[in-house]
Amino acid sequence: MPTGFAMEPGEFHVANQELGIMTMSYGLNEHVSLWTGISIPEIMVNARYVATLSPSFALSFGSYGSYFWIEK
Repeated sequence: MPTGFAMEPGEFHVANQELGIMTMSYGLNEHVSLWTGISIPEIMVNARYVATLSPSFALSFGSYGSYFWIEK
């Protein structure tokens, strides 16, 4: 599940979210993580910056893009 907290640098996750949806996440450093996913109609990418303000509070800012290869 998405959280406001950063991944550890070098941490890598692969997940099968639902039938036909595969995602991968990678902690680039202590503030930046990258995420990509692929599903039947599209491919998705995300980059986010995390500012940890205390052990129990963080802010996360990100961008999202997708490409649909199946026309509606």
